[in-house]
Amino acid sequence: PMSMDKFTTQTQHLFQQAQSHAIGRSHGQLDVDHVAMALCEFAGEQDADNPTRQLLNHSRSLIAPWADRSLAAKPTLQNVPDQLYATSCLQHWITQADRQARQLGDSYINPEHFVLAMFD
Repeated sequence: PMSMDKFTTQTQHLFQQAQSHAIGRSHGQLDVDHVAMALCEFAGEQDADNPTRQLLNHSRSLIAPWADRSLAAKPTLQNVPDQLYATSCLQHWITQADRQARQLGDSYINPEHFVLAMFD
């Protein structure tokens, strides 16, 4: 299981949403496309001056359909485990987001860091 102790409240919510996508589609692992979909939804719910929304403003229309297609193509499980584990790709993205946070002098990882890491 991944540790969320370095995640802001918004990032924790983002990952809960991503986990809902995974469980709702009967996926056994949490992956980049689950988080990307949740990130697009999160950005769409924010005010226009929110950094995450601004960073994803133009990319969202490309990322969301890709994530949806990717999620639809994933294999499904009959019994979804109670605890989902992050794939190695997602773990790498979390590491990159953490690096972005540290480079910006932030102690906690917020959604904006995931967007910056996406384009890193």
